[in-house]
Amino acid sequence: MKTGIHPSVYEELFKRKPRIIGYKIRRDGEFYIGASSYDGTLFSLNTLAGQICMYCDGNRTVEEIYKELIVKYTDTDRDMIAFDLCKCLSDLEAVGMITVTNSNAS
Repeated sequence: MKTGIHPSVYEELFKRKPRIIGYKIRRDGEFYIGASSYDGTLFSLNTLAGQICMYCDGNRTVEEIYKELIVKYTDTDRDMIAFDLCKCLSDLEAVGMITVTNSNAS
């Protein structure tokens, strides 16, 4: 990959399964809104982040989400999609909107 991230890092990340926790996601025009079930905190998400959230059901792996995105964004470089996906998931995990487990975890 041309993003400067070692391929083995992507290989490990792509096995993980992200899941939304404690937030309801809805579309509002061009953007998505994430509303906390706990304290009412709202997050405004751009289109890509919102679409990624919609795939975070705990059943799909990051690789499966990536495959959905490359079909949707055929004019975008695949390396950039992989980088943006991993960055977005990292940001969502950091604010507590998602949890991510290993695909082989029960």
